[in-house]
Amino acid sequence: MSAESGSGLAMSFCRDTLGSEVVQMFVGPEKQLFQVHKTLLCSASEFFKRAFNGDFVEAFINQMDLPEDKPEVFAMFVAWLYSNGKLVFDLESCGAFSGVDELIQLYVFADGKCCNALKNSTMDMLRAGLAQSILHLDEKHIQYIFANTYSTAEAPIRRFCVAWITYGMPKRWIDVEDVMELFKSSPDILMEYLSFQAEYPVPEIHYENPEISRMGRLYKPCFFHVHKVDEICTAGSQGNSWAMSD
Repeated sequence: MSAESGSGLAMSFCRDTLGSEVVQMFVGPEKQLFQVHKTLLCSASEFFKRAFNGDFVEAFINQMDLPEDKPEVFAMFVAWLYSNGKLVFDLESCGAFSGVDELIQLYVFADGKCCNALKNSTMDMLRAGLAQSILHLDEKHIQYIFANTYSTAEAPIRRFCVAWITYGMPKRWIDVEDVMELFKSSPDILMEYLSFQAEYPVPEIHYENPEISRMGRLYKPCFFHVHKVDEICTAGSQGNSWAMSD
């Protein structure tokens, strides 16, 4: 056995996954600096791939300003990048409502940066925290999600919200009056709610908890994921082929 055989995987990871170029990211109004491997960054996000591999100025100077993004959110993204797609988030230490704030801000960031895998990881963490009663969703979170995402096809967290409302109203997780205020404040929420009621079977959506992932049930592990056509989802005990169009 050669002396190099044990380190071969590590060398391949550094060469193929990380690459040698590092880009500088200045995040937030204070321009906090993050240095990220360009290959890794572009492989995770179509937004960054186009910016750093196209004809934009970022491709020539290898840096980007993100003044509208929060450094703490970007830090979660970077930690996720370097953790092989594992979300670095401490459910046990976060606040019940502030933890949801952090996760939905990360989801909105991922949606804006065309990073489907991060959206899926964040969705899984959110469902896990809610299912364990560590996190608590409320109407303000739902308003934020709908105000900062644009389509259910690209952001299935919108569908999760109306599934949660459907299941949660009889459980008194959310008052009917609060739901009516949500519908008044955002026609998009009302339209998504009505579309959900029309599309899915009534008994299941009223009696199955969307916070809980179960294979073989309506809300299987990748139900609220976004994938390319024919992409295999590895959530749960089996892969699931996704049928949603681009």
